[in-house]
Amino acid sequence: KHHSIIIRSIGFFLLALAYGIHATTIQTPLIVFILQTCKTLGLLIIISSLLLEPILYKPSNSQNTPKQNSAFFPFSIATTVSSVLSAVLMLFVSFVYLRKFTKGSEKQLRPAFYAFLFLAISEFISFSFFLKNTPVVFWSKLLTDYGLVWITAHIFELIGLVILGTWVYGYIRFRLNV
Repeated sequence: KHHSIIIRSIGFFLLALAYGIHATTIQTPLIVFILQTCKTLGLLIIISSLLLEPILYKPSNSQNTPKQNSAFFPFSIATTVSSVLSAVLMLFVSFVYLRKFTKGSEKQLRPAFYAFLFLAISEFISFSFFLKNTPVVFWSKLLTDYGLVWITAHIFELIGLVILGTWVYGYIRFRLNV
């Protein structure tokens, strides 16, 4: 179990590193590709550590506890593929947290579900930016940097990061008290 927490911490560190650099750098294709790769790697590490950890079921008098289920270029193209992959992985992480807090007795994981759900929505909205060079004036104006879609994606990202940061702070504070 201890190794699972360390591995998950590495995944969260890679995710935080990707978001921290994303917030402070100019978006060049090479940097975006590296950040998407870092984000995807972090999400894969988080997913693998979550799936390796058993679900804590509510204690019952019967021996009928459920069994544990385990599931096992060019820069522009690579960035598009890794962006799609990171959105799907964030959605997958949110559903793994949903499963852990609905089927098990880990109600403290509810904020993590909502955080990754908001981050996944932000990533899915960000897909539209690959179409911003379209000849259709309406779409190109709507998808400009600092436009309505950009603001919406970043609001969802901010909500997800605030929820995740609050949850991590509470988790660390709780762990220090134990």
